Amino acid sequence: MKLPPVRFSEANQYIGQIVLVGICLGIGGYAMGFWPTLGQSLVQHILISLIVGYSLIWIIFNSRYWFSESISPLRKNGILVGLFVLTGLIGAEADGVIRAFLFQQGPYRFFGTPGASVFNAMLSIVLGYGMDNWTQPKLTTEPEESTPAAPPLTTIPIRQGETTSFHPLQKVLYFEAYDNYSFLFDTEGNRFLCNYSLLFLEKKLAGKFVRVHRKYLINKNHIRSIKPHLKGRFVIEFADEKKSSVTSSNSYSAVVKSLTKL
Repeated sequence: MKLPPVRFSEANQYIGQIVLVGICLGIGGYAMGFWPTLGQSLVQHILISLIVGYSLIWIIFNSRYWFSESISPLRKNGILVGLFVLTGLIGAEADGVIRAFLFQQGPYRFFGTPGASVFNAMLSIVLGYGMDNWTQPKLTTEPEESTPAAPPLTTIPIRQGETTSFHPLQKVLYFEAYDNYSFLFDTEGNRFLCNYSLLFLEKKLAGKFVRVHRKYLINKNHIRSIKPHLKGRFVIEFADEKKSSVTSSNSYSAVVKSLTKL
């Protein structure tokens, strides 16, 4: 089984906030007398924040690519809870290691403070789901009566170096997901980077384009043929010179079948 690539860039953008949280906790811990010096308190809390906070955000971003769309919400959440708990336990043990070996505050004992480990595990679950909501893109809508109807889209902006050009939608064969962006493939065999996610494009281009895979959004007007494939999937061939094609996922089989009917 081919595993999806591991991504760090999306989580890396939150390192500044994670370090800031560690600094605030370090100052608070020193002010309450939990540490003999401010420096020790800052080092300990920044390291723990990086271990726990960065790990949670990294799990959240990568989980959006790990799970197929056919996985049940119960199973997905069970896996996430397990990863969040493991992160909390690792954070608790890291705290003991830092105290024992970096600051010589007594001997290190594995799982020496069960209460703290359980607390960290429960806190990591809360933080993990809280961060998931925090890092999700927020969509705001205006009241329907105050929002004028948008004209139908005929072009899509794409980046070519420092230049933004506008590509005719009628020449687009399909879009392929790429992190928070997508690639545009056109009838002339070109590929361009598009600054929009596939989810955004699916909503914006509803009617002309249809989702057939978590990675693919295709132009219905350029379909040449649809052929059955393995396990409820279909090979969708386009009417360009190269006879480009994509393979749908079994979770979209009903959608693809609807394309074969009037």
